[in-house]
Amino acid sequence: MDLSSYKSLYLKSAREYHGNLVANVPSLSENTPTDVLEILHRSAHSLKGQALVMGYKNVGQLSKTLEFLFKGIINHTVSVNSEITEFIKSATDQLAVSFASIEQSNSEPDLSVLIQKGESLLPSPSSPTA
Repeated sequence: MDLSSYKSLYLKSAREYHGNLVANVPSLSENTPTDVLEILHRSAHSLKGQALVMGYKNVGQLSKTLEFLFKGIINHTVSVNSEITEFIKSATDQLAVSFASIEQSNSEPDLSVLIQKGESLLPSPSSPTA
């Protein structure tokens, strides 16, 4: 299925969700209200889903990592610290770069190093108890 005709709609929507991240990330702390964390989580979740549907795997994977970090913060399995906030700000910046690249050349930048960094910040899955 050719999704190229949906690219402009995708970019418009993605930039709106990205705007939610940009507007709310600067206030991120251990005391951030749950409703703000939910906005961040939902925005990352929506960015992930839309990117993957459109075939933008790097944006989708980076957004998935952000989604899991925000869910971890909500569930108190991830603590907000300088490393987390720096990663989230870098990821948010790179999403904007990615949108511009998709718009101009229909290609994504390589985000693998940033994705790996983000994944290293996620809590390890619980080991099954025997």
